Amino acid sequence: MNLTNGTKINTLYCELRDGVLDGSLPVTLQQAIKLAALQLRIDHDNVSTAAVHSKISWSLKDVLPKEHVRNNKDTLVAIKKEQESTSEMSTTEFKHRYTLLCQSLPTYGVTFFPVKKLIEDAKVARLLGVSKESIIQLDERSKEVLHTWSLACVCRWLVTSTTFSLYISPHDKLFCNSIDIDLPVAGLCAENGNKEESHSFQTGLGEQIGQLLGGYMNILKAAKERRTSQVNMSKIESCTSDNIV
Repeated sequence: MNLTNGTKINTLYCELRDGVLDGSLPVTLQQAIKLAALQLRIDHDNVSTAAVHSKISWSLKDVLPKEHVRNNKDTLVAIKKEQESTSEMSTTEFKHRYTLLCQSLPTYGVTFFPVKKLIEDAKVARLLGVSKESIIQLDERSKEVLHTWSLACVCRWLVTSTTFSLYISPHDKLFCNSIDIDLPVAGLCAENGNKEESHSFQTGLGEQIGQLLGGYMNILKAAKERRTSQVNMSKIESCTSDNIV
């Protein structure tokens, strides 16, 4: 992004900052501390780190998502230390650094849904995210990434009014089965009889998850068909050229 376009940088910064604080862009505590330090440098331009922490009134809820707000000295010390480690730069440069850090996160560009996973007879809260490239499972509290599955490995999924079940191929095989949500629960991948890996989540948002996933899968399928068509066309052109010679 061009650093001379301060308006565009500010707009993107505000969108990402709001996403971090409201939880729509999930971050771990360590990631949140780095972002909080940058936000304080931005919010209190030309104010020393010492002054920000001693003279200016602010609270952790102003710079951290609610799940990471803890009124303890460790978090405050970590934010202060992170602030002190940053080089001096303009407010626009700080905003640019903030946006770059957000865009580097594994949760960037992912739509998340609250779900529950049954683990040893206990329902554990999770976040299930869908992007144009993958499906991500996060720990609901820490926001740590627990699993990442490439969309190319998704065989199929099953939706009911209270569950969303995902079936993954052990190999990177785009569309090893059809993407019909009414397929039976048990099954094998169409190619080579590879056993599917299943993951079931309790949620009332299964239909929304399936619709979003289906849209991304259709985009991938169309891209694959275009590549196949281009390869076939190249082969035809090559054969035609050889025959002419």
